[in-house]
Amino acid sequence: MSDANVLPLAYTQGGEDMLDRVEPLWNKLNRHHRALATQNKEHYDRITFELRKAMIIKQAAPGKIMVLLACNPAGEVKAYCASLVDTARRGEIASIYVDDDLRSQGIGSEMMNRSLEWMRYEGAEDTMVTVLPENGKALEFYARFGFYKRLILMLKPEL
Repeated sequence: MSDANVLPLAYTQGGEDMLDRVEPLWNKLNRHHRALATQNKEHYDRITFELRKAMIIKQAAPGKIMVLLACNPAGEVKAYCASLVDTARRGEIASIYVDDDLRSQGIGSEMMNRSLEWMRYEGAEDTMVTVLPENGKALEFYARFGFYKRLILMLKPEL
């Protein structure tokens, strides 16, 4: 898609009260993760937006959630980034998604830069992000911002 065909996006920043606006895109992200996952695909069938939202709220220190939306002129949310800072002063990119038709246009980078700056301002001493090992494009994207692989989480889905 050429830049001439791209509609301008308006960025809006807010807090926890804006989380519900990302639900349609979060559902797309969840389907994307399910398609990529090579194991435990059922996890993505079980996790709901309401559950993920509750996890973000519980993890964040009080008042330390930032939701950044990118909306087209019709007001439709086309991209989002939800970030938090926890009580240990660790920042986290909790969730980020750019609609397929707007990828590779710098929107995700803009959201990352704004989110990282917000976390620094809020006192985060370091920042983390969780990525599926199968999501090579996301791993490359985060590496451009200085993230690196530190730990590998291994999961046994059933006890």
